[in-house]
Amino acid sequence: MVKLFQKELILYVLMGGVTTLVNLSVFYLMDETTVLNVSWSVTIANVCALLFAYVSNKYWVFRSHNKTRQATVIEAMSFVSVRLASLLIDIVVTFGCIHLGMPTLVAKIAANVVVIAVNYVASKWFVFK
Repeated sequence: MVKLFQKELILYVLMGGVTTLVNLSVFYLMDETTVLNVSWSVTIANVCALLFAYVSNKYWVFRSHNKTRQATVIEAMSFVSVRLASLLIDIVVTFGCIHLGMPTLVAKIAANVVVIAVNYVASKWFVFK
């Protein structure tokens, strides 16, 4: 059980790193090769990263194999809902830490630690159960 948890956690961190690379790569591609403004480039990059994160978490990290289309739709909606909630957590924790006197970058790093933990637990126990 511990070994399975460790493997799952390692895959989660690895896929998170690849998700970040997807986000950055798509942003760079959009920003450098299109006439889209930065807001659109960021949005497209985030959507691509979210899709990659869903697929990689579903199939490789948590090994979820739904039998029905309805179950897959519910799972995907749950995943997006968790990620939207974690965005709010990110904002609240970042501003809270800044309000407590932390430097901005330290506050953002602290918020990311919280968000990563929340996303992992929510994905494991709520989304890909």
